[in-house]
Amino acid sequence: MLLTSHVVGELKGLQKLKGDYEREFWIYAIELFRSKSVDERLVRLLDLSKGNLHDVIPIIGPVDAGLIELAQAEGCDLLTEDGRMANFARDKAKLQLVRDLVQW
Repeated sequence: MLLTSHVVGELKGLQKLKGDYEREFWIYAIELFRSKSVDERLVRLLDLSKGNLHDVIPIIGPVDAGLIELAQAEGCDLLTEDGRMANFARDKAKLQLVRDLVQW
């Protein structure tokens, strides 16, 4: 599994734990990433702004644009549950929506 370093930074903003709870969260997150062989890649904002995603950065943000760029560069599927990002990614990367993969 690949992700960008921006995703890790976004986790910091999304989690609201403090003190020992936050410490335990990060210890577990690191262990989970390690156990799943997560590969964290840097996708630079300056490089994104030069590429074909320049116009979508202000709309979907650099985190989602970076994930699209990473999927393009690696030729891998982009797995997301974000329908808004999916609208921009469909013609740029192989896309898999989580809801299409899960049978209810």
